[in-house]
Amino acid sequence: MSSSFQSAVAQQVLEFLRQEGQKPHSADELAGLLQRDRGEVDRALEELQGAGLVASEAVTGYGGSDTLWRISTS
Repeated sequence: MSSSFQSAVAQQVLEFLRQEGQKPHSADELAGLLQRDRGEVDRALEELQGAGLVASEAVTGYGGSDTLWRISTS
C-alpha cells in the first residue's frame, strides 16, 4: 500500500502495529495509545484491512466480546 493514498491515522496505526509484532490490540486500546479519536482509528483499521495489511480476530471473555487487530500474516 502506498502511503500517498493512505490516511495519516492509518499510517500511524500501521506503524504502531508493526512495532508491536503480532501482539493484538483493540480499537479502543489503539485510540488510547495513539491519542486518537476512536472513529478515526475505526476508519483507519477499515482502510488497512481493505488493503490486506491488518487482520481482525473476534475474542470473547469475561467482559463480553471484542475485536483485536494485528498485522496481517497473509
